[in-house]
Amino acid sequence: MYRPHGFLPYSQLQFFEGHLSSKQVLERSHALGVSMTSYLGASFMLAIYHDMPALERKKPICISLPVNLRNYYPSETARNFFNSVCIAHTLTPEDTLETVAPVFNAKLKEVLKPENIRAQMDAYEKLEHIPGIRPVPLVIKNAAVKFFTELEDRHVSAVVSNMGRVSIPEGMKPYIHDFAAFSSCKTLFTVVCSYGDDLVLGTASALRSTAILQRLYREFAKDGLDVTLYATEVER
Repeated sequence: MYRPHGFLPYSQLQFFEGHLSSKQVLERSHALGVSMTSYLGASFMLAIYHDMPALERKKPICISLPVNLRNYYPSETARNFFNSVCIAHTLTPEDTLETVAPVFNAKLKEVLKPENIRAQMDAYEKLEHIPGIRPVPLVIKNAAVKFFTELEDRHVSAVVSNMGRVSIPEGMKPYIHDFAAFSSCKTLFTVVCSYGDDLVLGTASALRSTAILQRLYREFAKDGLDVTLYATEVER
């Protein structure tokens, strides 16, 4: 899997807030026959591909997408209850949004099937029943989980988390202009949410280069979308 190069120190993450029209993005997604998440995921894949060194372009690009498990299991917890799925694809110089988006959409539909989510969760649960695991001190278990999580992160090119539509009581609407969400990261993490017709992409980037995001938003504009982009001061 391909992982972008050139990282900033964790304390120097760069933040980007992109505003699009939900209606325009949905219309473009439907024209391609895909979901909004697939449209955005495929757009990220193409932006990453064109920033890849030539010798690494045969590596698959992997987009990680957090999944709300409340859609699959009954739960009343107020804590995080999610898992992540990965969509990997190897692009070619001939690929465009019209070729990548349907592939991304088909793979996403497959991994999100209830039986596949359950199989993934069952595999995690089996780890708890391995003889000798329960007596291991929690501090060692946490260290092991952190180690394997970091190994898994090395295979992820970027993360796209779609929180969906934000709903608020009618009486609060006159006092709220928009919403944006961010998540700290070690590479490139985008949180997507919408409020009214305002679709916001909140990206935290640990990359020194802004080339991927520059290409992403330029392609959105070329695709006929209205784009407004805000950013923290970035390194030259």
